[in-house]
Amino acid sequence: MDCTEQTFIQGTASKGWLGLLIFSVGFFGITQLRAATGSDNAANYSSGWNNGDNQGTGFGPWIFESNHNGTDAFAGVYLANPTNPGNRNSGIFSPVSSGKAFALYANPNGTYMVAKRFFGGATATPLAVGESFTFKWLQYWGGGNKGINLYRGGWNDANDQILNLRQNGDPFVAQRRGSTNSPTAISNAFNDVTMVQLRLAAPDTLVLTVKTTDPVDEPYTDTFRAPAPDRISFYFSNGLNGNNDEALFNDLTITPDEVPVATRQVKFSVNMAVLEGQSPKKFNSANGDKVFVRGYPSGGWGDNAKIQLMEDGDGIYSATISVPGDLGLKSGGYKFYIQKGDGSSTTLENGGFEDGLDREFDLTANNTDLPVVYFSNIRSFVTFAVDMNVQISKGEFVLSSGQAVELKGSYNSGWEAAGIPMTDLDGDGIYTVTVPIQENSGTALQYKFTVTGSGSAGLAWEGGLNRSLVLGSSPEATPLVTFGNDGTTFAVWSAGAALNAENLAKYAIGGASGPNAQGEAPTVGKRFIVPNHYTYIEAIVRTDDNKLSFLAESSTDLSSGFSSTGTWTVEGAGQSVSQLNVPTGCERKRFIYWHGMAQEKMFLRLRATLAP
Repeated sequence: MDCTEQTFIQGTASKGWLGLLIFSVGFFGITQLRAATGSDNAANYSSGWNNGDNQGTGFGPWIFESNHNGTDAFAGVYLANPTNPGNRNSGIFSPVSSGKAFALYANPNGTYMVAKRFFGGATATPLAVGESFTFKWLQYWGGGNKGINLYRGGWNDANDQILNLRQNGDPFVAQRRGSTNSPTAISNAFNDVTMVQLRLAAPDTLVLTVKTTDPVDEPYTDTFRAPAPDRISFYFSNGLNGNNDEALFNDLTITPDEVPVATRQVKFSVNMAVLEGQSPKKFNSANGDKVFVRGYPSGGWGDNAKIQLMEDGDGIYSATISVPGDLGLKSGGYKFYIQKGDGSSTTLENGGFEDGLDREFDLTANNTDLPVVYFSNIRSFVTFAVDMNVQISKGEFVLSSGQAVELKGSYNSGWEAAGIPMTDLDGDGIYTVTVPIQENSGTALQYKFTVTGSGSAGLAWEGGLNRSLVLGSSPEATPLVTFGNDGTTFAVWSAGAALNAENLAKYAIGGASGPNAQGEAPTVGKRFIVPNHYTYIEAIVRTDDNKLSFLAESSTDLSSGFSSTGTWTVEGAGQSVSQLNVPTGCERKRFIYWHGMAQEKMFLRLRATLAP
């Protein structure tokens, strides 16, 4: 959303800066930001050219900056007269009007002079789509550093500069901010009037044209992506050869196209129902949250340029905007934006803007209803959960050591994106995260859980196949699982059912797959091996949860209760106890009570305990 971001479309490359230029710029908005033309000429300054002067229209006052000290640094401005033999040869500089042109001086090396001003007046006003800024430039000798900068929003070269035009010896070159290329616009601009035009052809597309009065020089044209400038500066530094190095400029104009630029009505629509359906809500219209479009089509990224969308029904918000620009170009980037209501508790991300790249569309001849999109392209929310209690009990996951749990998968930016941190807010060993998903309903997502941090090498990725979820309605949640399917826990088995005696018995004994399933009932029997009698209880018990423990007890008189004293042995798969139809994570075991003499009555029971 950087309003000064630029993308090269067309042009030749070389190093240098531009000479006399005609500049045509436009700025997109709902209406033209400035209908009047702008004009200024050195001939208007009959009483001299001073800081704060403004004898033109459509521009702000001149602002001068220099490091002049009158001792060893000499810098300033003057109105040049080419008919003066000490300044320029007579008849060369056609931009001069009534014997005057704007000129800067700065010498010796290390000295600089800048003359700058706003477009529009005392307040900077960007050029409108279909407007052009033009001026003329004359360079003589190639010494010194001289050129023109165009800016948007400020005077900072790194952040605000849109275009730099400069004389690089005889060549006149053009360089966009952020580019390492300096295409040569005119290969030999020496002693020629150079005319430059910069036109805003679409909300974020500029067309630069440079030509000279010499018919041998071919005109240069470059179309590139950038916002409309709202100010300009002319600069000169490091003069070495007196006024032979000093460049002259004149005839600054701002003019609209003779034929009005093409304009079309564009309907923007965004579906906010998914965000409003979340708990807590990520968009709450009842509490005054509003959604806007902001960017080049709305008139700029600034808060005062945003345009509100109104609900059409079913959570879809729309607005129709007039968008100017030449056919076949792009609209310029834009995003949807949420503004919190005064009573809203919505937590805004990205300052209220959508996540991801700017949106844009092609400028066509016809009015357009853009497709309905989702805010940040979020079509659903999915809560992922993993139970780390098995690893915690094994000492393989130790939170205090700096280990953490993350989610990675095929959603949104894919497996190569950074893992999404998961949290255990209530300290129960279950880690969760709710993820906005951009894929359509019916898409199969692949995902896995990972452990990061110190000592996590053995757990970094879950083993086995990727987990899978087919997207359905929003919101939804994946089944709770243990990390790497290593063992199980009551939370995973119960899918949220209450931990009570009935459910614990089903979980621990019988091999039931869940609280609503039926497991295998325990069996009892008795045998005699000389010289002892024994009675046993046989049951399927869960063995993949090390928080579970079992205790067999006996009684010959129920009124006296049960006891685990006496001689007990336990047999299982290793003692040839049948494991037919025993579920994974369980084992059929036989708990044997040796009691010597035969008993007329014998009661056995199996107690299961789940540790915290």
